[in-house]
Amino acid sequence: MTNLATPTFPAVIFSVTDAGIAELEAKHRGLVVAHGDKKGYLALTQAIAEVRTARTDVEKRRKELKQDALEYGRLVDSTAKQITERLEAIEGPLKANKEQYDAEVERIKREKEEAERLRIAGIQSLIAAIANAPAAFAAANTDRLRQAIEKAEAMEISIADYEEFTQQATDAKTAAIAALNDLLSARIAADQAEAARLAEQARIDAERKAEAERLAAEQARLAAERAEFDRQQAEARRQQEEADRARREAEAAEQAKRDAEARAQQAELDRQRAELKRQQDELAEQQRKAEEAAQREADAKARKEAENAAKAAQAKLAAEIEAAKPERERMVSYVRQCIDGLPECKTTIGQHMRMDVIDVLSKLLAGWKADVKEAA
Repeated sequence: MTNLATPTFPAVIFSVTDAGIAELEAKHRGLVVAHGDKKGYLALTQAIAEVRTARTDVEKRRKELKQDALEYGRLVDSTAKQITERLEAIEGPLKANKEQYDAEVERIKREKEEAERLRIAGIQSLIAAIANAPAAFAAANTDRLRQAIEKAEAMEISIADYEEFTQQATDAKTAAIAALNDLLSARIAADQAEAARLAEQARIDAERKAEAERLAAEQARLAAERAEFDRQQAEARRQQEEADRARREAEAAEQAKRDAEARAQQAELDRQRAELKRQQDELAEQQRKAEEAAQREADAKARKEAENAAKAAQAKLAAEIEAAKPERERMVSYVRQCIDGLPECKTTIGQHMRMDVIDVLSKLLAGWKADVKEAA
């Protein structure tokens, strides 16, 4: 027991003595409990409680003794503080060990929770991969879709892999197979529609080609008729000129004969003959001019009709060509893509075959009057 004697106050006496503190210190100082030692942990808790009880007893006694006087209370406080510091020196390491023990328990608990979270996340990731698998085949062809369906149907959903989420994984597999079947049905329908579209396009292209050939033949026929008409006109003019020349030559010869025979005739007969010739020349000139005017009118009319027919045919062809421009551009682009997409060949035969394909497609572009790019 600790005694504090003063001249005017009773001795300051605490229930915790130096011997008691020494006993607690000897009993508990250096006590360290490793994680997993439950029995040691219980002893550690009891040691903390024992030291804490002694400390709180000192505090209670301090308050009792301090009530008598302020100076006496200060003495009590000072003594109690010294005792408390000694007790806390024992209690501190014990509490630190307990806190370390509790922290280790909490760490192991968190590790177990994290391991469980990762296990569940891993299973959910597998299930999500099954559920999201159809999205990767949205643009796949029918062969790939059928292979994906076979692979999905062959997939084994085991309790060993999915544990308590086995039913969820089974449902995801069923839904994925249904989604893949829907994609396969849609792809088959789309392929059939595309085949029908290509067939219709081929029919339209054939009709356009036939119409273009018909127009070309019609233009060639009109050109041939125009050439024949021009030839006939030239021949008619040549024959007319030949006839006029022969007629003039014949008239000149006849006139020379008449002049030789009529030199002896009277001057009046010469005047009358001259007058008659003048009238005949005027009539012939008028007839010639009338024939030339009629010929020019016929030529102008024929040219006008031919020009109108050619303009109408060209306008019709230009309108059809203009209407076909978007489709022509798509076809030209498609043929160029075919040329650009040809596979490279390493063998001589393969290279010849590749160049044959490029030559055919290039001639097709040239026939369409499209720019032909140099093949790589």
